[in-house]
Amino acid sequence: MKHLIPKFYNMTVYEKIRAIRISKDYKQSYVAYCLNIDSANYGRMERGETKITIDRLEAIAKIFEINMLDLLCEEHTEFQPTEKEILSEMKKNLNLILDELKHIKNDLNQLK
Repeated sequence: MKHLIPKFYNMTVYEKIRAIRISKDYKQSYVAYCLNIDSANYGRMERGETKITIDRLEAIAKIFEINMLDLLCEEHTEFQPTEKEILSEMKKNLNLILDELKHIKNDLNQLK
């Protein structure tokens, strides 16, 4: 299972950061917390109102579990899902299977 980061053609670094954050379903407050800054400052950074240092860019890439170069290049990038994402997907699938089994069990009980 691979996730695709949105195409980066004609996107600024700031727009790429926002697009990746959204694709990973991270809130601004979560990324700000990981960077040890407040949400307002993170929002300004994501909107391009403040400059991003190389150190900050490396930290953001680490949070997103991607290579920092993915933020700087204009190519379509693929990344592997995190363990948390895999477990979340497996849990959803397991819950769907359990729901289906309950329905089957109810149907069988009604046939008796």
